[in-house]
Amino acid sequence: ATTASSQDLGIIPNPKQVDYQQGSFHWKADLAKNEKRIKAEIVKDIPAKENKEQAYIIRITPKSIVLQAMTEQGLFYARQSLNQLVKYQEVTLQKPEFEIPCVTIIDWPALEYRGWMDDISRGPIPTMDFLKKEIRTLAAYKMNFFQLYTEHVFKLDSHPDIAPTDGLTAQEINELTEYAKQYYVEFMGNLQCFAHAEKTLRIPFYDNIADTKYNFDPSNPDTYRFLEDVFAEVAPAYESKYFNINCDETEGLGSGKAKDYVEKNGKDETYCEHINKVYQILKKYDKTVMMWGDIVAKNPKMIEKLPSDLQFIVWSYGAGDDYMEMLRPFKESGHEFWAASGASCWSTAFPDIETYTKNIANFARDAYKSGAKGLMNTAWDDYGESMFSSTWHSMLWCAEMTWHPSDGKGFNDVFEVQFLGAALNGLNALNALNGCAIQPFSALDEP
Repeated sequence: ATTASSQDLGIIPNPKQVDYQQGSFHWKADLAKNEKRIKAEIVKDIPAKENKEQAYIIRITPKSIVLQAMTEQGLFYARQSLNQLVKYQEVTLQKPEFEIPCVTIIDWPALEYRGWMDDISRGPIPTMDFLKKEIRTLAAYKMNFFQLYTEHVFKLDSHPDIAPTDGLTAQEINELTEYAKQYYVEFMGNLQCFAHAEKTLRIPFYDNIADTKYNFDPSNPDTYRFLEDVFAEVAPAYESKYFNINCDETEGLGSGKAKDYVEKNGKDETYCEHINKVYQILKKYDKTVMMWGDIVAKNPKMIEKLPSDLQFIVWSYGAGDDYMEMLRPFKESGHEFWAASGASCWSTAFPDIETYTKNIANFARDAYKSGAKGLMNTAWDDYGESMFSSTWHSMLWCAEMTWHPSDGKGFNDVFEVQFLGAALNGLNALNALNGCAIQPFSALDEP
């Protein structure tokens, strides 16, 4: 088998295996005539190295195109690849009829879960139409889960004074869940449960459960009565078994009303105690609890005090060369773990392309090598200056790297065709906005 570059077939993510044969398939301008020569079928096995339930085969001969997969999800991904292959020819050749090379594509994802997170709590809250656009757009590039970072924007019946008027309702979450299913995308739960709570705690009625203006007070039983109320509405709204409680960046813990409590118990012990209490509340709803790993990474022995089925999300957003050491304690713990890269879109008017391209590529590579369950590319809205639409390039780059970690050669040229609908020769439009050049990371290792 020969491995095609992205430029050869114009598919994002770049397929794992492409075998070329002699001849070509004539694609006709009359789409109905093409459909008669395309067949999709479920098969018992696919010769994929991993994640077979998402794998697919495309066999193109002069007379037919056959799509094969073990599941409907696999066939969905096969259709996305075929759609892109056709679009690439249409755009680059500027012809309604053309020849498609005869090939056999065998393709599967490196990581089981490949997704994104949209911060809807610090920047604008997207409309339902835009959230649906996120789902169908990124599903076309084989991403299969997402989260909406939520601090205060879930509209609660029990606490109606917290969410803004355009916050999300349980009914809207259900609508998004059902919509995403059509595209084989899982909508996971997300609620900040410790720090970053300032938009709730600034309301006078909740001052009693504040340690600082940012952190909930772990010394006050009312904190957990409040979280019980919130989860009674939020947890059932999400059908997914996965739920992210966040609990990151709690460095200010104990610097306010909980000072004496934290000094007596110790900061690490207090943190673990809080996580265990939140875990117990959420487990009533049969959820698999996820949380950011930054605090326990400072003292990995804390992991031993947390439930064995708790899953950690290891995050890093800088342009690192190697993330293996960061991932190591989580791998060695025996817990399931995930990785989270960043779109470098926060505190700026436009994302830092050089930072996120290296961050996503290297982190995806090392997450795969370390046995991570998945990777989530985060679009944070710190200071509210960024718009999700500026992150499309980073999201498709993440789709590429999490499916097929590689040097990404030719990606930008294909992105121009598939996403922008034209060949702009080297992503000049984004380069002009950001003032930097994009270089392929040829030093990245194939897994």
